[in-house]
Amino acid sequence: MQFTSLIIMDPLHINDIFGPDQVSEIESMTTLLHPPMGRKEALARPDLLEKVNLLFSGWEGCCLDENFLKSAPELKAVFYGAGSLREIVTPDFWKTDIPITTAYSANAVPVAEFTFAQIILALKKAQYFTRLCRENQSWEKQHAEEKMIPACYGSTVGLVSLGMIGSLVLDFLQSLDVKIKVFDISRNEVLAAEKNFEYVSLEEIFESCDVVSLHTANLPATRKMISGELLASMKKGAAFINTARGAIVDEEAMIDVLINRPDLEAHLDVVYPEPPAEDNPLLSMANVYITPHIAGSQQKECRRMGQMAVDECRRFLAAEALVWTVTEKMMETMA
Repeated sequence: MQFTSLIIMDPLHINDIFGPDQVSEIESMTTLLHPPMGRKEALARPDLLEKVNLLFSGWEGCCLDENFLKSAPELKAVFYGAGSLREIVTPDFWKTDIPITTAYSANAVPVAEFTFAQIILALKKAQYFTRLCRENQSWEKQHAEEKMIPACYGSTVGLVSLGMIGSLVLDFLQSLDVKIKVFDISRNEVLAAEKNFEYVSLEEIFESCDVVSLHTANLPATRKMISGELLASMKKGAAFINTARGAIVDEEAMIDVLINRPDLEAHLDVVYPEPPAEDNPLLSMANVYITPHIAGSQQKECRRMGQMAVDECRRFLAAEALVWTVTEKMMETMA
């Protein structure tokens, strides 16, 4: 007998994650009880929920609370085609033995790619010179000698935290002739030797690196972890990159530091809150290069997450070990 399935998530983005190829694969492996649908529609169909065995979900999926679990008594597994599970898992869900997988590792890929590109651009001061040429409407290469350009040979790059994204960035950095320093709450000296990096304190990361890239999870313990003191200690001409979460940085203190240290650069894909207020100084500061949270999966990249959910389902049906299962314990340190 074939397992039954449903695809439930934000209707506006279902096709972004679960495109025709992914839906076709789901239909080939399971009995899809209904075309992909949104949370509101799904909750209004108890006749479908009571039959579902396998749930595919994503952004704005159903909250897996006591009421939902009672409505879906035959649920055997959940395959989440996006990153953080915090908006759908509950203490009630963790009381069950239902496995849940996430595509956070797939979402880590574009974030790491974006960050690696930003590191190179920051080391070459590319955005600075782009702005200078545009504002002055002239070829500004002569100013290159006046601006400290670390470039990509012999410079020092610092990574704050080696989670999924930080680890991928570390792998990308192996192609550059740069020194790498890492701050992380746990240390793996074998990995450090293999990847040719050095574990240092958070203070040393900021004091000694030409570029510092933040990859810490947004948890209560990490809010405002990056203080004004750390940012003010950065070497002349250094750059700070944040593709993690804005809440990890003391934003008010960062603004003060960037005003007083125009030699520093901040490359920010995230702020807190989002979107920022229209009068947020970060939007107009000359030494801040801001993007509207685009490092994560965009458009076609989202299909990678949906495919990961489909692949996990295939393993489940074949009674193989799941690769990206998340447990309640893991959630303590995950975004």
